[in-house]
Amino acid sequence: MTEAAVHHPEFTTGAARYTADFVPRDALAAAIVRSPVAHGRLRAIDAAAARAQQGVVAVLAAGDLPELPRIPIRSFSTPGLEALRQPVIARDELRYRGEPVAVVVAIDRGRAEAAARLVELDIAPLEAVVDPELAPEMCRAVAREGEVERLFAQAVTVVERRMSTDRHTGLPLETRGVVARWAEDRVELWGPTKFVDHTAATVSSWFGIEPSAVRLHPVAVGGMFGVRGELYPEDFLVPWAARLLDRPVAWIEDRVEHLLAVNHAPALRAEVAIALDGEGRPLALRGRIRLDMGAYPRGNGRRLAMLAVEELVGPYAWEALDIEAVGVRTHATPTGSVRAPVAGEAGFFRESSLDAAARAAGVSARELRRGGLIPPAEMPFTRRLGADLHPQLYDGGDHPALLERLRPAAERYEREAAALRAAGRVAGSGVALFLAHSGVAADETITVEAARGVVTVHTSLSEVGQGIDAVLRTVAAEALRIPPEQVVVRSGRPAPHGPGRGTFSSRSAVVAANACRNAAGRLVDALARAIAEREGCRPEEVGLVDGGFRSPTGLTPWSALGVQQSAEGRFADSEPLLGIGGHAVLVTIDPGTGRVELEAMTVAYDCGSAIDPEGVRGQLLGGTVHGIGMALTESLGDAAGSAASRTMLQYRLPTARDVPEIDVIIVEGGTSRNPLGVKGAGEAGVLGAPAAIANAVGDALRGALGEAAGDCVPTALPIREAWVRERASRRAESR
Repeated sequence: MTEAAVHHPEFTTGAARYTADFVPRDALAAAIVRSPVAHGRLRAIDAAAARAQQGVVAVLAAGDLPELPRIPIRSFSTPGLEALRQPVIARDELRYRGEPVAVVVAIDRGRAEAAARLVELDIAPLEAVVDPELAPEMCRAVAREGEVERLFAQAVTVVERRMSTDRHTGLPLETRGVVARWAEDRVELWGPTKFVDHTAATVSSWFGIEPSAVRLHPVAVGGMFGVRGELYPEDFLVPWAARLLDRPVAWIEDRVEHLLAVNHAPALRAEVAIALDGEGRPLALRGRIRLDMGAYPRGNGRRLAMLAVEELVGPYAWEALDIEAVGVRTHATPTGSVRAPVAGEAGFFRESSLDAAARAAGVSARELRRGGLIPPAEMPFTRRLGADLHPQLYDGGDHPALLERLRPAAERYEREAAALRAAGRVAGSGVALFLAHSGVAADETITVEAARGVVTVHTSLSEVGQGIDAVLRTVAAEALRIPPEQVVVRSGRPAPHGPGRGTFSSRSAVVAANACRNAAGRLVDALARAIAEREGCRPEEVGLVDGGFRSPTGLTPWSALGVQQSAEGRFADSEPLLGIGGHAVLVTIDPGTGRVELEAMTVAYDCGSAIDPEGVRGQLLGGTVHGIGMALTESLGDAAGSAASRTMLQYRLPTARDVPEIDVIIVEGGTSRNPLGVKGAGEAGVLGAPAAIANAVGDALRGALGEAAGDCVPTALPIREAWVRERASRRAESR
């Protein structure tokens, strides 16, 4: 079951209206001509053959623009990054395969795509840098705390590991798309949904119009997963073409194009060292990470490097840290937001290293984790990672208790793995813990209004399958003591209040639900004053009851409140919330094929207060499946700076065959950081799954080959079947 299936069955039954369903009848179709090389000098474009095709209206290139707008960095920018921002279309240098070079506009999509294939590019090839180890630095983030060198020198056990992960991406149900229509100096857009206000402001700056002249229409989104709704070159190119041609223009991405050009998660290379004391307790952590950020920085700028540092720390009480993450510039598709960016990868680096440290120290991996967790008595706990990083603010929650909730499943999987091994199978179990960041950019405004018995909640956050509409409906209904059916949520459009920050980083429930609660309380006060003024009593004599307001003259039902009243609510916090969780998994391996079969999984997560428990469950399930893909199947690879996986046959999503029954344990530990006690859950399921699976695979191979088989510990994701087969086959040779 997924969250979308719980709240939005129309997303998967064909009833929802996606971007392509809003194309006007008189719209022209656009196709993008993309660079066929990873790096080159664009000397000339010959579009004569394309322009001569019947039905082709225009072929546009950088020469048609007096100056090239660039894609803005939404957050965490630096002067150095600003200079590297991506132009909306290439003029001279081509920096990645798939970079837009020209736009062909025709009377239909088939003609546009056929003509695009006729555009000839004169390119002088240049050497492409695709190895992150050889690439120049783009940005960095550093965290240092405590006496790292002293603790490593005094440690009884030190483990050092080199690890890596491949590129992958988000792959929403539908690909990207943009539909643009102009009326004088006003433009309507269908497609961008992630940052409504930011997108409107950017488009207005591109075209020299007021933000209020940009109207973004909400569309159905079959999962955002970080990639859907970021600003891309096409968000300029399509309205640009529509304005020049004075016709609506539509561009709908195909899946091959999507895999090539949408945000990728960066490939990572890491060196991690862990120091333990004589009792096997974690003391210090050292990490060096290189992130392949591709050809240009995208919307979240330096945040990827910052997240690599923050996420490597995890839920442990390290006495000292020394972590450095460097984002480097290669000739590959730019990287950016993909669900829980770099967090699942950092969790794999940390949790896999902790398992290795436990084996080296001769202690249980689960007990090592227990000894390293921050004890409840030390809460609230603050870890300051440096002036330019978010401090880790642990305001509550019982971390050892979360591990205890996961223990029965972990022990059951250990017993089942032992029984399978006794029966001649290659089987193993693994555990991994994680720390989920949520509620970032915690400043949001919402308007709640009432008229003729109907309550409407306005928010610029978008419903992208995460269930925010259902959460706001529940919060408003409970605050106003009315049935949820009486609440209408209008999301995904600029609201009648101050700008919103957007939908990302598991922030929607934290910021929007609390802002909605605040607005609902203000609305109650406003209505009480209005009733008191009308009836000649004091406002404190008017009280909210089920179905309406009680005053000295009787009950005023919501349906009798004919005059429209509205109230604006706001929620703000300084730093992200932290929620602990964990995964346990049981695997078997076919020694002949190297195929890893997931037999069972459990995910536990402290989400604070679960406003919508079924929605939280769906998010944890969906995230865990995403993590399964990261661990075993999903890889964009690299072929001279281009995604090697060019189709869905090559980029293998986990299917029903790959996904076991997943047990979900929702822990409601609460938080004092917001009135509703909420923590985000949208990314949590991704975070521990890859590490738990890798640890289980390592356990299975060691069980088959003996504890001395140290090279059987996975050090790269996804875990290749060929790698597993080569090691598992040694079992047969030893018999």
